[in-house]
Amino acid sequence: MKKNKLLVIFLVIAMIFSATACGGGGSDVDKESLTIGIDSDAVALDPLRINDTLTMSILSNVYEPLVRMDSNSEIVPALATKWDVDDSGKVYTFTIRKDATFHNGDPITVDDVKYSLEAAIESDYTGPYMNFIDKVEIIDDETVKVTLKYAYAPFLALCTTYSQVVKEDFYADGGESMSKNPIGSGPYKFVEWAQGDKLVFEAYDGYYGGEPSIKHLTYKIIGNSTTASLALESGDIDMSLNVGTADVQSLSEKDGISVLEQPSSAFYFVGLNTTVDKLKDVRVRQAIAKCINKENLVEGANDGYGVVTNTFIAEGLPGYDENFNPLPYDVEGAKKLMAEAGYPDGFDLKISIPESRSKHAQLLKADLAQIGINLEIGIIETGKFWEDLENLDYEMMIMGWSYVVMDPDVGYYSLYKKDDLSGNYTGYGNATTDGLLEAGRTASTNEERAKIYAELEETVMTDAPYVPLYWRSDVIAFNSQLEGVTIPPCGFYFVYNYKWAE
Repeated sequence: MKKNKLLVIFLVIAMIFSATACGGGGSDVDKESLTIGIDSDAVALDPLRINDTLTMSILSNVYEPLVRMDSNSEIVPALATKWDVDDSGKVYTFTIRKDATFHNGDPITVDDVKYSLEAAIESDYTGPYMNFIDKVEIIDDETVKVTLKYAYAPFLALCTTYSQVVKEDFYADGGESMSKNPIGSGPYKFVEWAQGDKLVFEAYDGYYGGEPSIKHLTYKIIGNSTTASLALESGDIDMSLNVGTADVQSLSEKDGISVLEQPSSAFYFVGLNTTVDKLKDVRVRQAIAKCINKENLVEGANDGYGVVTNTFIAEGLPGYDENFNPLPYDVEGAKKLMAEAGYPDGFDLKISIPESRSKHAQLLKADLAQIGINLEIGIIETGKFWEDLENLDYEMMIMGWSYVVMDPDVGYYSLYKKDDLSGNYTGYGNATTDGLLEAGRTASTNEERAKIYAELEETVMTDAPYVPLYWRSDVIAFNSQLEGVTIPPCGFYFVYNYKWAE
């Protein structure tokens, strides 16, 4: 009997020790390593071939831009140690540091800066954000002059994302190797990409700012948010960018785990492929928009985390109208529109989504059933999802979009520009909307821009290629021993600033 009691005591002690050692707040973390849980895979590892926030966040650690944005939304030096702007607001002169190198050891030169900016202008992905650049000139071996077509206030802020420096030689094969086996210029260099599983990087000891404190960086793909939370609690990951709203409270109560939450500049929406026969009719698209219960969706799919929206214009930006709602929730009105379009009994429709949006899709399925639409849910691997969008090989989808700079042009141009494969995945657009986009870019006052963007939003949202759903709340959770973690303004988590507590 005494032996049995001792055995029980031993087992209890062992269990307590195991829970402490393996839990998210355990003291035995590898202080040279960091594993971050993400909800989907990267699209590509080439900064000239991406425009989704998650991949850009990863690559912000791998490539170095001219300037960076700090946690207070201030523009700070990176490859450019300083810059000047002339009185016209169109000419920027950058002084480039001479102590920066690529991950293969090659020095970063003004020629590389010129090539990278010109390539960004030409890229289908980054071009919509940089094609207002007129020319790039090398002044001397540390000075680059950039002339814009017109004064464009968001330019420097856009450079924090779209001026990441690459080398022309790396694209000798057309960029295939850069997409999968990149040579970067930032604090972390590429090691491995096991697609669908993980991306692995290691600290670059030649980084001009000094080698990062965290030597080994892994992004672990965990599509299910509950699984990600369990992985954080067990210590399998150290930080989760995929925190399910249902798990926020329980994670907040766990010893050794910290949770941060704040409103986001990202929004979610339904996209409708306007090249599909049954979705070409504006009445059908309007009917779909009018039968989606957005409040119910935020509550049911997001546990109330998120703010319902009828527009993509963020509050405070030119053109914002808090009362804007051209297609209010109206199921009976939606039924009439379907009948007018020749579909009184509805039809079959397929929605394409990544796994993380399955709850959203189930709620949408119930909403659309009210007007006779039988929604088939197709859960698709991340790479295939983006490929299908680019090829317009889908019918209906859900996706998120984020302001990389708080300006309506940055939020809109790529989404609305006709035939822009870097963001307009609906096939929608015309001379009127394209004209308004260009006018919004070049207008000289906020009053002019407000009128332009209000008209643009009225036009697009009434035509309904998109159905705005909600503004996201950003929530992350991480091991409390990890220092320097904040929710960055535009969602780019810069690991170089992190370190483990001593």
